[in-house]
Amino acid sequence: MYAKIDKMNRKIIVIVSILLFSLNVLAQNNYELREKYIREYKNIAINEMNKYGIPASITLAQGILESGAGKSKLATKGKNHFGIKCHKEWRGDKMYQKDDRLHDCFRVYDDEEDSYRDHSEFLSNKSRYASLFELEITDYKGWAKGLKKAGYATNPKYSKMLIKLIKEHDLTKYDKLYSPGKYIETELFKEGYDFASSDGFRKVGAKGGRNIYENNGKRFIFVVKGDTYYSLARKFNVRLGRLKKFNDMDKSNFLKEGQMVYLQKKRWRSKEIKRYTVKEQDTWYSISQRFGVRLNWLLKFNRKKDAVHIKPGQKLWLNFYKPSWRR
Repeated sequence: MYAKIDKMNRKIIVIVSILLFSLNVLAQNNYELREKYIREYKNIAINEMNKYGIPASITLAQGILESGAGKSKLATKGKNHFGIKCHKEWRGDKMYQKDDRLHDCFRVYDDEEDSYRDHSEFLSNKSRYASLFELEITDYKGWAKGLKKAGYATNPKYSKMLIKLIKEHDLTKYDKLYSPGKYIETELFKEGYDFASSDGFRKVGAKGGRNIYENNGKRFIFVVKGDTYYSLARKFNVRLGRLKKFNDMDKSNFLKEGQMVYLQKKRWRSKEIKRYTVKEQDTWYSISQRFGVRLNWLLKFNRKKDAVHIKPGQKLWLNFYKPSWRR
């Protein structure tokens, strides 16, 4: 009888050992997955910190937690790393999945940088998070507790989970790099950069001898002699069809020297300017490019069906939405 008990105990010990080993392997794999996520997105988080004053440690910890270190369906399909829901003001693409409700609406972005930028703007523009911006940039615990208190997440352990991630991965070292206004080049274009500007636009990168600028939060270049959409698509590694779509062009390959060509999808509205007075030589298309606003939304704001009639002195909306309208 004792022999049977001893044999049974040995089996239990073996099973427990296997389970513990498996859990350790899983924990190690998860740790390495989070570390990879941090390496990939740390510069973006630092840039957002330098522009909006949100600790990079908090942004990265939220990104890891909300996106499953970039592996969730919302992150892979919708480029949404922070679980931000549509809310009434959202006019971009959407996707639906179960959360608090069976079919909750979540925002869909063109790329991960857009998700990070929207996270910054979401926190900056919501009054319930205003008190957080009075905290020191190194007070990650205050931020974590404040986010939970303000209702960012319903999980009662949300703040503790953020703090644990920050400690495990030593994310506070990125908060120490806080330098308001400083820009760190990210993976998209990393062949050198400076802070020069052209016609008031900030230079944010360079590739193949061409300067890259930013307007309304989106990167663009100025056309030089000999450029075509095809040559620019190859130079900047953007699919030809997407490059034309970014710039509201369907079929034409014709480019003028000095014209702005966006390397990313333009925004649906201007973040800085609400109204604009039309000048001589302006067209709907040139205004769309000048302010980095998608042409179809520019027309919607001003209740126009096509980009035909426009005259000097006319006042146009660049950032306006009437609740009664529907997309």
